[in-house]
Amino acid sequence: MEIHWGAVKSAFSVGSQLREILLRLKPQKDFPHETFEGSRSELLRQCLCLGYFTNVARRSIGKSFCTMDGHGSSVLIHPSSCLFGQELHLDWIIFHDVLVTSRVYLRTVCPIRYDWVKDLLPKLHEIDVYELSSVTREEVTDEEMAQWEEKEAAKRQAEVTEDEAKKMEKRNDESSNTEARTRCLKRKQHRLQRKGT
Repeated sequence: MEIHWGAVKSAFSVGSQLREILLRLKPQKDFPHETFEGSRSELLRQCLCLGYFTNVARRSIGKSFCTMDGHGSSVLIHPSSCLFGQELHLDWIIFHDVLVTSRVYLRTVCPIRYDWVKDLLPKLHEIDVYELSSVTREEVTDEEMAQWEEKEAAKRQAEVTEDEAKKMEKRNDESSNTEARTRCLKRKQHRLQRKGT
């Protein structure tokens, strides 16, 4: 799995902003206090469901998902997602970005439970999801997608080249050169001795 530094940095930034907002709101008398059961991961994902319930999708056929926004678009998890390849183990997901090429891909995805959104889904009929700013649709041509794939391949190639350079550097360090010279001289001396006898 590849970790993108930009995404991690962005997540930390959002986390610190949310923490600051909570610290400002806590002293207020009408600040709501709710309790949730489950792990911290589940708590976070439940909170995402409350705020992003318009971005919920359920697994449809095979590896495809169906959005629950009233349009019922057929979508796939983007290959750059850490959940790519695990689709058959996911029933419900929540997403942040939609990338449209010849196919529709979801990015920034996490698994959720139906119980967390079942009471929220009927509200989707009251709103037009595509007018909400929380749904980011990024129109991308096949050519742009091919360019992105080329960049990713170039990055992977650069990583491989960097690894090979490190190996070469290790091979070319002084002690290994000295050892190689010694072995070469021994072989030459051995050949000369054979010729002399």
